[in-house]
Amino acid sequence: VCSNLIDITSDGEKVKKRQTLFANISASSLLRANLPTDQNLRPYIPDGTVGRKRGTIHKEIHRTLELRPDDFINISDPLTITASSAMQMPNYKTKNWDDGDPCLKLENPSLVNGAQRQGEIIRYMESQGGFSDGNVEFDPKIRVEIIVSNDKKLLTEIAIARNTSIAVPKLNKLGAGGIYDGMIKEFKDRSGVSVSACAYDKEGKNLELAVRIGFMLMPSHLSLEGNLSWKGILSPEHSYGQKGKVIKAFASLDDNHPIKNLITEISPDVMDFYHASQSHDIWSGFNLRSPKRGQGPVKRGADNKIISVAEGLMFAFMYAFKDCVVTEDKGTWGKPRPRWTFNPNRANFTQREVSTELVKMWRDDPTIRSSVHMLARSKMFYPLLYSRLENKKSRRRATA
Repeated sequence: VCSNLIDITSDGEKVKKRQTLFANISASSLLRANLPTDQNLRPYIPDGTVGRKRGTIHKEIHRTLELRPDDFINISDPLTITASSAMQMPNYKTKNWDDGDPCLKLENPSLVNGAQRQGEIIRYMESQGGFSDGNVEFDPKIRVEIIVSNDKKLLTEIAIARNTSIAVPKLNKLGAGGIYDGMIKEFKDRSGVSVSACAYDKEGKNLELAVRIGFMLMPSHLSLEGNLSWKGILSPEHSYGQKGKVIKAFASLDDNHPIKNLITEISPDVMDFYHASQSHDIWSGFNLRSPKRGQGPVKRGADNKIISVAEGLMFAFMYAFKDCVVTEDKGTWGKPRPRWTFNPNRANFTQREVSTELVKMWRDDPTIRSSVHMLARSKMFYPLLYSRLENKKSRRRATA
């Protein structure tokens, strides 16, 4: 439902078949619409996003809504919405053009700037039980800018430009440029899961993390096909610590580059295994406390069970399964290229064996005991872990 709808489309925009509208909408209308934020570089952070919480900005937005709802429209910047088309409709209640404020029907709408405010507005309205349109005290008005265009590249540029005043992760901007499109399609085709290109996806499918692990697990013969300038990022400790360089290297690859194909194709299985192993019983029974407060490697739930293991420990854990990236066959002339797969069942040791050796090495080494970050950035730790696991495997074979 829109009041004071104004079309401010310029002549230049009309030539390019674009449209710009401004309108005032009620918070209850926003609650009903619950606009998607898939094109936003900063989706509503507290809304189930892994590892992120409501901050000062969220609380201030909520406080303004509670104490000064009638001033919110002036205190807050306009929300920015993009859409492929917009059509005015009669009031949804009266179905009459002459009775009540008109409605605006948008195709492919996306809230590209204002996800934090929308999230807090919805949180506020739901906490109050929701209200009907027109109640100024409890149903504050929000100003919106609506940009209509079929130019997807332009809409991406708008999303980036409208967020430059906020601390948007630089790597999210690369994601908005389409570097993860193949991975997003792979997740959708393989498991039906929709993921976004943001660093902190609500589903926990962190595509940046999938790329970094993919580089770490890459077979050595493939890594030689990369540019020699990559030499510093192809080691596991750099995949962990040099996030920006790894993602930029991935972004520089052509869509059909062998390395990009590999990382794209194994990413769903890699992330499923990663998240399943994070909260698995393989980590129970160890003393996983760090001498430095706040730098312990695990997070526990209310029942004291481990629900998450730190990324640094998990990187070393995943490295132990580097031989599990394979193709089913070598392919033949005239047939499609064989796909890459990640199959942890091919490993010569169990998950529990890896976690046991990993924790033992971490606890016994005073140089890395203070922090799992030190472990994950240690050049010697990864090959030493793998060597010790291989030695145990050899001893088992000798005694069998």
